[in-house]
Amino acid sequence: MKVPPATDPRWNAFVRSERAFPLKCLASRIMYGQVKILARRDPELAIRLAHEYFQKNEVLAAGDLCIVFGPEYG
Repeated sequence: MKVPPATDPRWNAFVRSERAFPLKCLASRIMYGQVKILARRDPELAIRLAHEYFQKNEVLAAGDLCIVFGPEYG
């Protein structure tokens, strides 16, 4: 599995989305809550933190990455 680069516009959609993503992993849900709040002040930092989370937790959060970016990332 490869995490999309931080420059991918879908990261912006992820941190700023009004839609709720049904993330399965508790750690992913906690991260998502934090980046949603942070995105109001600093969307670039929110994207960077979300990207770093998925890079560091590729195995743990593989299912959640698939939920956010589609089946090609699962």
